[in-house]
Amino acid sequence: MKVFTPVQKSANSFFDEITFHSEHEYVHGTLDDDTSGYTTILIQWPEQIFNWKEPDDQQLSHLSQAIKKWKQFSKIIYIVHNEKPHLGMTKQFQKLYDIVESSSDILLHFGKYSQEIFEKKYIHSQHRILKHPLYKRSFPFFTKEEARKQLGIDLGREVMIAPGKIRTLKERNLVLDSFKQVKNSNRTLIVPNMFWKQSTIEFVGRQKLKGILDVKTKIEKQMNGIFNPPDYIVNYSFIEAKQLALFLAASDVVFIPRIHTLNSGNIYLGLTLKKIIVGPETGNLTEELKKFDFPIFQPNTPASIKLAIEEGFRLSTKVEEVYKNIFTEAYEPKNIASQLDQIIREG
Repeated sequence: MKVFTPVQKSANSFFDEITFHSEHEYVHGTLDDDTSGYTTILIQWPEQIFNWKEPDDQQLSHLSQAIKKWKQFSKIIYIVHNEKPHLGMTKQFQKLYDIVESSSDILLHFGKYSQEIFEKKYIHSQHRILKHPLYKRSFPFFTKEEARKQLGIDLGREVMIAPGKIRTLKERNLVLDSFKQVKNSNRTLIVPNMFWKQSTIEFVGRQKLKGILDVKTKIEKQMNGIFNPPDYIVNYSFIEAKQLALFLAASDVVFIPRIHTLNSGNIYLGLTLKKIIVGPETGNLTEELKKFDFPIFQPNTPASIKLAIEEGFRLSTKVEEVYKNIFTEAYEPKNIASQLDQIIREG
C-alpha cells in the first residue's frame, strides 16, 4: 500500500527510521498530484507544504481545495510535531495549522500532553500515541575514546552538548548562561549549530568599503564572541551526520535548551547513544524525561538549570548503571513502524 505525503523529502532523518521498517511505500509530491489511488495522506510539519515559507491566502485556499479532493478517497493522518512553527506563529501560519489540524482524521502524538490538548480541540478526530523512534540508522557510531581522539578532547574532561539548531537569542542565552554557571577548568561545551546574532548596521558607502573591510561582519564577530577550545566547541551552521555523531559520542551530557516546545528529537539522540539527558519541563518532554528519571529544569529559573546540569554530570559518572534501568524497546524503529502500519491499515 502506498502513502502520499504532499511535500518533498525532509532532511530530518526521524521518519527514515520508521519507513525503513514499514510495509508501506511513502510517495512524496505536491498539492497538485493525483492522489485518487491513495487511501492515506500523511502530513508532518504544516509549513513544509509551502517549503517552510509563510503562505498567502491564495496558497491556503489551494491547500483547502486539495484537502477536499483527498477526502474523497483518503484519510488524513497528521503527526503532531509542533503547536506552532519554531520561529513563531503569525496570522497566516495560524490559518495553515488550523486547516491541517481540523482536516485530519487521525492525529498522532509523541506524548499524552499533546494528546490531551488536541482531544479537547478536535473531538471528532482520532488521537493516538506514536512514540518517537531512536536514531539507529541515521548516524555512524563511535566510542567515546574514538570520538575524543578525533576531536582532540582529553578523556578526563566533562563534556556537555546542546545538539540541534539553536534557533533564537533566548535559546542561545540559555545555553551559554547555563554553562557559565557550572563551568570549571575541566568542562567543555559543544554547540553544533549555534544561533548567530546579526547586526542591523547600514550606512552610505558600506558596500564600497566591503572589499577592504566588512564593518557588519566585524561587528557581528564581536557581538557573537570568541569561543576557544577546549572550553568551547561552537559551530554556526548545519553539520554532516558524521561530525554530529562524533560530537555526540564525545559527550557525557545532552542538554536540551528549549524554552517553550512540544517535542524534541534530541531526547532520542541521547537515548540512542546512552547519554545522560538534561531537559526543560515543557510539553511532551516532561513526560519523557520523568519516565527515565533524567534531570529536569524550569527554563526561566537559573538555579533550577544549574542543579539539573550538575546532576546530569554526576549521573554521567555512572552512566552504565543508569542505563541498566532504562528500557527503550518501545522506541525501536521497527516497533514504531509496525504500530504506524497498523494505524494506516485500520484507519
